[in-house]
Formats: sequence, structure tokens, C-alpha cells
Amino acid sequence: MTSAVKKILVVEDDPAITKVLQLKFENAGFDVITCGNGKSCLAALSKETIDLVILDLILPEVDGFTVLERLKRDWKSAPPVVVFSNLCQASDITRAKDLGVVEYCTKIDTDISSLLIKVKEILDRRS
Repeated sequence: MTSAVKKILVVEDDPAITKVLQLKFENAGFDVITCGNGKSCLAALSKETIDLVILDLILPEVDGFTVLERLKRDWKSAPPVVVFSNLCQASDITRAKDLGVVEYCTKIDTDISSLLIKVKEILDRRS
């Protein structure tokens, strides 16, 4: 029996990082949707069934913290969120985790392969 392909929403405003994430996750067998800002992320979440979100916090239009606040407030069964951001202050990490983030990865300390492993572990736990 095969399991359904998991759908990942990558929310990142840097096109180069978006492309690398998209290719890495697609090559690992995931269906990937990308958004370049928080506004389009919220729209995608209202239209699509998403299994996990990889979210940058520094975004145009609607920032990542606002996305997290809306997910916590408006979605009873929001998908798990993994932050992948340049923000590495303890206060940012605490704020994100208080808003329901399941994993916080900094771009400085986490390579894409490690991020992929963390995402697979999170999805395996939810299966």
C-alpha cells in the first residue's frame, strides 16, 4: 500500500532559496507549492489541503508572525509549521513557538538536507 504524496507549502520571498527548497523537496517525493509573501500563503492555505508549511518570517505584505497569529486564531486544524528564517534572536524563537511552530530552523545554522530530515520526521509523527 502506498501513502499519499504529502503537500508542502514553502513561503519564502527569496526566489533562489524558494527554488532550492522546491527542488529538494520535490526530489524527495513531496508536492510543493510556493508563495512569496504571507498574503498569498494565507490564500493558498484557504484553498489547498496542506500537510506542512515551511515559513520564512521576514516577508512582504504580511509577515510570518502575522501568518502564525492568523493560523492560531482562524484555523482549528492548521498544518504544522516549520520556520526557516534568518531571525535568530531568542525572543523571535520564543514568539514563534508560542504561536504554535513545531520546529524553528535558522538559515544560518540549518542546511536544506537537515531541514528535509526534520520535515520528514514531523510528517512521520503525524501519520
